[in-house]
Amino acid sequence: MPEYLTASIDTRNGQLEQSIKRENQLDIEKKTIDARESGRAATAEQGMKKAVEDLNVERESFNKERADFKKSLDELNAAIAQRDKQLKELREKSDNEIKDKDSQIAVLVKDLENMREKWLETTKDGPSFESPDGQITWVDQKHRRVWIDVGYADGLTRQTTFSVYDHDENGVSSAKRKARIEVITVSEPHLAECKILEDEIKKPILPGDKIFTPAWSPGQHLHFAINGALYIDQDKNPDNDEVRSIIELNGGEVDAEVKPDGNLVGKMTAQTRYMIRGKPPSEKEYAGEAGKKAFENWSNMTSKAKSEGVEIIDISRFLNMMGWKAQDRTTALGTKRTASKRGAPGAKSTSAGSDEAAAEKPAATEKPKTDKAATADEDPFDTGK
Repeated sequence: MPEYLTASIDTRNGQLEQSIKRENQLDIEKKTIDARESGRAATAEQGMKKAVEDLNVERESFNKERADFKKSLDELNAAIAQRDKQLKELREKSDNEIKDKDSQIAVLVKDLENMREKWLETTKDGPSFESPDGQITWVDQKHRRVWIDVGYADGLTRQTTFSVYDHDENGVSSAKRKARIEVITVSEPHLAECKILEDEIKKPILPGDKIFTPAWSPGQHLHFAINGALYIDQDKNPDNDEVRSIIELNGGEVDAEVKPDGNLVGKMTAQTRYMIRGKPPSEKEYAGEAGKKAFENWSNMTSKAKSEGVEIIDISRFLNMMGWKAQDRTTALGTKRTASKRGAPGAKSTSAGSDEAAAEKPAATEKPKTDKAATADEDPFDTGK
């Protein structure tokens, strides 16, 4: 028994020693782990501390930048608000100025329209602002010839037609004419021979009677506008080209024209004196956009003539003032004056009109007086007497 107990005790003691060694080893391992973990914790704590410091620095920088941005944004908003206020004030001021200008324009347009109506009323049956272009200096009723006191020094050309008015008439463009004449020979600087196209036995042409044409004035050209289709005969074809020829043959110029098809050529200027009103283009004749554009051109020219004080006349009044009738032309339209070479002093040159004039030259006891003092204005074309 004792031996057994002793062996058991020894065995237990050996086991106890093993346990103590194991415990000591575990303590050593634990200390090693604790030391390692402590290092890791210190490292982590140090990293966390640095991260917090960096975060604080970034937060401070962000807060500073945000504050600066907010300040800039507030300043920009304030500037925008100021500009909006200024823009609103300028817009209100501009709107008020536009309203004032519109009111002034409306008043001026109304005044202009009133003045134009008064002017039209005064020229309807009374004197107008037109002055005569010249006067009759000598009459030969036997051969149906008259002489007038304008010639090539005044820019007069053959085929110009004049209306003749009594010598005591004022405002010849609105007075009733007594006769019509046409220039057939421009013989002197201030003398021309004319053929009587139309007159009245009861009111014969007399020396001193006034002559007038709207297409020509001494030393200047009158300017016209033609608006729409014009008809001067009985057919249904527009006569715009013939009216243009009448104007140009009488020394006038056409600044603008709305042709029968509605196309606009040229434009009215400050020199445009008359607008001859014709038939407006029809949308039935020129359908669609072409018809609308044609009528728009016609309407715009009419409106512009009214606004700019251009006198609007119809074709009948124009022809009446021109003293023109188709069947009375002595030379076909389009015939141009032919320039002849100058000969020796005193030599005569001939023209298409001078032959006719020479054939019917009146055998008068007293010839028209010529302007001998105007030799410096000799006709550069010298068309003959």
